[in-house]
Amino acid sequence: MTIDLAVVLCTRNGLSRGFLDQALNSVLAQTTPPAEVIVVDDHSEDGTPEYLRTRFPGVRVVPNPGRGLAAARNTGIRAARSAWIAFIDDDDQWLPDKLRQQFLQIQDSPHPETTIFVARAHRVHLCNNPFAGWPACLLRSPVLPSGALISRALWQRIGLFDESIPHGGAYHYWIRCLQAGAEVRYSHQVLLRLGKHPQQMTAGSRLLPNTLSIDAIRQVFLESLPFHQARHLRGALRLTGCRALAFHNNFRAIADYWSASPLRPAHFSWRACVFFMLDTLACRAPVRMRLWLCRQGVSILLTGRCASGID
Repeated sequence: MTIDLAVVLCTRNGLSRGFLDQALNSVLAQTTPPAEVIVVDDHSEDGTPEYLRTRFPGVRVVPNPGRGLAAARNTGIRAARSAWIAFIDDDDQWLPDKLRQQFLQIQDSPHPETTIFVARAHRVHLCNNPFAGWPACLLRSPVLPSGALISRALWQRIGLFDESIPHGGAYHYWIRCLQAGAEVRYSHQVLLRLGKHPQQMTAGSRLLPNTLSIDAIRQVFLESLPFHQARHLRGALRLTGCRALAFHNNFRAIADYWSASPLRPAHFSWRACVFFMLDTLACRAPVRMRLWLCRQGVSILLTGRCASGID
């Protein structure tokens, strides 16, 4: 039995990148298959569209004139006819029960049309994620595009992806959803396998420009918050931005980031510093302790108080 869902996969030169077959096979091997599988080809130059039509004849290939990932996702959404839409990047893979598990959650949800259903990936997203709400989502994206499943009603309410954003367009979209009152619900099981390779947008050589682009997105939303709350968040974000660059780059990149980040004015209050300390500890903590540390850090940063209880 198929489900009333369209899968949107966007690719550019996916054939030569070498991951496309694995991504598509993981979609086609679902225990509960989707009604539509749409591949948006963003002006590939390596024969990807022709290869797809030969190798995967049941997949609909839709051209996009090289306008970037946000525009490609919008092209896929417009081409879809189903009531639900799921995204997958061309270098990630779904586990076989991904769609079935998420549709069980949809059936059990009191507000499915205003919920982003997210497939968990190993050590990335947890149930009760403290970043899965407004304005905590400004600290870290609570949604991986390859795990996201949304209703047609939600994107009709929120609108399409902003095609003017070169990097971080999906993150910008999730922030818009959460600011408008949408919820995030995670799968109980790990259902997503993330690809790891040097060509990723989060690779070390691309980290500085991408971090600056993400900071520019955050700065716009921070301006809608009360002054003191925004100031604490800016301080915490600049500290965590430096930490990420310290792990993957050199001191020159940190200095360049410090001088170029649009997150101003930042204030390194005790709240920002305690959040940074707890969040840094969480990076290497066991899963249960990591969730607790993140909850405490977010609560202290946003309210000045510890969260109660341990999940």
